[in-house]
Amino acid sequence: MSQVQSQARPVDEVPSEIADWVARFKAAPIKAPPPIPRVDRLLWNGLEQAASSVAVKLDGDELHVAATYDVLGARTPNTDESRGTLKRHLADGSVIESDQCFVESSGGTISKGLVRSDASFTSFAWHWYRPGPTPKVWVARAHGVVGRLSPNLGVKGQGRVGLFLTGRYRYAVLMDCFNVAKACDVLIFTDGTAPDHVAMIDDFLVLAFVLGTRIRVDHLMGMDERGVVVEVFGERIGDDAGHRVQPAPPTPMPLVPTEPTWVVPLFAKVSDAVHQDRAMRVPLIYYVEAGERSIIDMECLDLHTALEALARSYLVKINEPEKVTTRRVESAFAKFGLKLLPEQLETLKKDRQLCTHEALMNADGKNDFPRDIRRVAVARTMLAALISLIAGYRGALQGWERDHNGVTQPAPQSWWGIDAADEHAARTVRASPPA
Repeated sequence: MSQVQSQARPVDEVPSEIADWVARFKAAPIKAPPPIPRVDRLLWNGLEQAASSVAVKLDGDELHVAATYDVLGARTPNTDESRGTLKRHLADGSVIESDQCFVESSGGTISKGLVRSDASFTSFAWHWYRPGPTPKVWVARAHGVVGRLSPNLGVKGQGRVGLFLTGRYRYAVLMDCFNVAKACDVLIFTDGTAPDHVAMIDDFLVLAFVLGTRIRVDHLMGMDERGVVVEVFGERIGDDAGHRVQPAPPTPMPLVPTEPTWVVPLFAKVSDAVHQDRAMRVPLIYYVEAGERSIIDMECLDLHTALEALARSYLVKINEPEKVTTRRVESAFAKFGLKLLPEQLETLKKDRQLCTHEALMNADGKNDFPRDIRRVAVARTMLAALISLIAGYRGALQGWERDHNGVTQPAPQSWWGIDAADEHAARTVRASPPA
């Protein structure tokens, strides 16, 4: 994983068309796909199905279809073709296609002298569309315990706050309030082009990283210029299942707009890094997943595993491998001119050894939680720092010290200095939509 230079540039103001869309979405939010019209035709693996009735039900990202056949000898799917493609032509002229469809059941009954067959299908990745132009804007409902957003996008009314980010695409992340929520809305601006799903999936992973929590998306909904949903992709991105009560973002999350919005440059640069080297996805996944562990020893193990693996990969990429495993992390930071603090070195020496060999933070198996939580926070900061350095980010990061109210403080500037360009990017992106 080589160090990359971000192509993202600070934006002094959110473009007016994005602010307009945010205002429109605030007035008429879309949380789920619209009702599915009646199915007129059903094709399984390209063959017409003589179904007398078809019922469609949406359950998260899954689309369930139940077909009934009243014609004796009508062709129905059998156990030899449990997986295939399903195409549904709807009454309004739209179409739903799925290349990943499974036959859940297929059988027959006799009722009132009629021979009736039935079959049920489940689609895990499907596309609902109607002929016409590409949607102007895409929207996704992101589920998960989302913490306080640091707003840089003014959204007037209804207590909603916004976060404008630029990665492979431009995003407006909207949440109902400043407090911890269980979901947020994400407007995605692809400049009128069809979305690149790999790029979008990667950016949602980066979003989970900068928010410090798992997020799950079930649908990507495309809106036309009227704000009407005209296209839907049903495919799960991420997973919000877990134990986290409070997110653990890698950057400070201030509540007032006069303070820097550090996630702006961090998101842009990590998105660039993932685009250039998709292996960068792995440490992001470890960072997010570690906090979901129900046992603190497992969280510590995940963080140290990811930290050492990332350090090794980086040193190999720059052709300066470190053969002594216990020195890899220290050597990787040294390449960026950073010398680890005594507490960080102690964490690497003790926790890394014990966790990787015994899967325990303490040799006696007994936890001192205030102390152990601090040790985990030190490891988490180091992982976020190494990810940031490789991506080219030198803005503020969360540290491990807490104030008298228990609020985590930024990483010490004696160790982690802040780059003026990243602070400029964190402060300049501000906008308010029309009243």
